Amino acid sequence: MSLVIVLLAAGLTPPQVDDRFLNSLLAHVPAQAADGVLIQIEMVVRPDGTVQSCDIKKAIGQALVKERVCPFALRQRLRPAKVADGTTSYGVYRAPLWAFDTESRKGRSVLNQRLAEDMTLVVNRVPKGITAEETLPFAVLVEPQGNVSSCEPKTNLPEPIVRLICDRVTHILMPVVSDDSGRPAPYITRFTVSFVLQAPGDLPAR
Repeated sequence: MSLVIVLLAAGLTPPQVDDRFLNSLLAHVPAQAADGVLIQIEMVVRPDGTVQSCDIKKAIGQALVKERVCPFALRQRLRPAKVADGTTSYGVYRAPLWAFDTESRKGRSVLNQRLAEDMTLVVNRVPKGITAEETLPFAVLVEPQGNVSSCEPKTNLPEPIVRLICDRVTHILMPVVSDDSGRPAPYITRFTVSFVLQAPGDLPAR
């Protein structure tokens, strides 16, 4: 399998949402959770922008959010994923969503939380040009079998870092997405990476 690495972030576009959608989504967070909740919403988006499925993969604060948020999301139309020539594709929208009240202890606690990145690289020294624990967004094209065939950064990064990360991504088997007929389909999604400094006590003895 060959991996296509795009150094200029212009080829792959995961599904996109606008502020109106996000604000409406937040309005559907249950009142008892609105003072402090952090979730990662995941939506499979068809090539026409309609939402095929919705799930909450990670949650801090309230387990009932899915029952309120997902029925709303399934009725919406998003900007679909696109490949370099503008052709629309299946895509998976994955992003964290916060709802919090800064006046409450729970809200302030959730505000300081973060969900784990898709990939964390532990290093002795953070590569030049980025900071420790900085979220680095990538777009990846996933083939029907779940392997990644194309990878590109969505922010400016040095070429060696891009190649390091994209090479690692090829060893990850991503979830399979099926179309409405049940056949596995290629899709585009966002993939996040961060570098974390190795703790001093974990460094090997010299």
